[in-house]
Amino acid sequence: RKQRINPYVPQLEQRYFRRNEGSTDYATIPEVTLAGDFVIEFDFLTLGDGKFFSGTDVGNAELVVEVLSGTVRVFAYNSSAVYQGAIEIAGGYNDGKLHHVKISMAGTSMSVVIDDSLSSSGVFSTLDYFVISNIYRRSNNTGLLAGILANLKIYDNGTLVRDYPLNDNSDILRNRATSLGSELVTNGDFSDGSVWALSGATISGGQVTISGGSNGFISQDVSVTNGETVLLTYTVTSTSINGQLYLSSTGFGDTSQIISKTIGTHTVLVTVLDDAAPLRILHNTADAISLDNISIRRADGYGTIINGNADDWGLFDKQADGDWLGQELVVNGGFDTDLSGWYSTGEDAT
Repeated sequence: RKQRINPYVPQLEQRYFRRNEGSTDYATIPEVTLAGDFVIEFDFLTLGDGKFFSGTDVGNAELVVEVLSGTVRVFAYNSSAVYQGAIEIAGGYNDGKLHHVKISMAGTSMSVVIDDSLSSSGVFSTLDYFVISNIYRRSNNTGLLAGILANLKIYDNGTLVRDYPLNDNSDILRNRATSLGSELVTNGDFSDGSVWALSGATISGGQVTISGGSNGFISQDVSVTNGETVLLTYTVTSTSINGQLYLSSTGFGDTSQIISKTIGTHTVLVTVLDDAAPLRILHNTADAISLDNISIRRADGYGTIINGNADDWGLFDKQADGDWLGQELVVNGGFDTDLSGWYSTGEDAT
């Protein structure tokens, strides 16, 4: 029996972000501060050097984890910018194979274990706290990692606070440690004309159309808090040739933040800058654009990939021995019910 394989039809669901050598993409997450005992775990694959994650301020309240010339290295600075030392495990870990890292802190003692076998430890006696906010790089844009990072989990004093599978196939990185909050938008499906403040906009047929020129917008008050992260979802049902679509509310993200106006459903991660900031979406041209299904939900710990593109997401899966596999190319390789996907020459097969 033989089978014609279509390499363009994916057979696996897991898609992981793979940072490519020389690209400018990386990821940011809302700051997580660790001040006591903690555990950090993750998987990685690389053929080169680079930082797995780091803090916000280089050399200040920062834990940096990297691979350098095949050695996994962990070093830290406390909040007074005092270097705490480094823990290193040599082993040729830039070999293109999957490896698992577990970093644990108990009191002032930190240990690093790789692949549940090799380990090393050190005493970081004045490490009062540190911040993690960057993935695939250091915050000064150095040490960009080329490869895959997956299943990043952060435990704070025994509690799982961040869980990033990094297989989202999206610019938005889920934090599986928490669920999305309840809906904050009222009448987001525009079932009637209530709640929304309109300027140069009309609601009809279960959607809103903005066509009021530079002053055309829709707005409603939402219950948000300064500093929190929310996920905005909306659908563009018809679009315009000219103009841009903006989040234009003071306090709700950047007042000049451009959001997509292409037809389809979009998600935008927004950091709230003021308590009770209103949601305001503006379209700066008289050309009409129509929106539907607007939603805002709290998204604690969700992150964003910066400068990423669709080519960076590849189909991968793990074998039991830890290697990464590409997408499955054989259809119905288990012959579970029939011979679909296969063709034969010569003798019949059953």
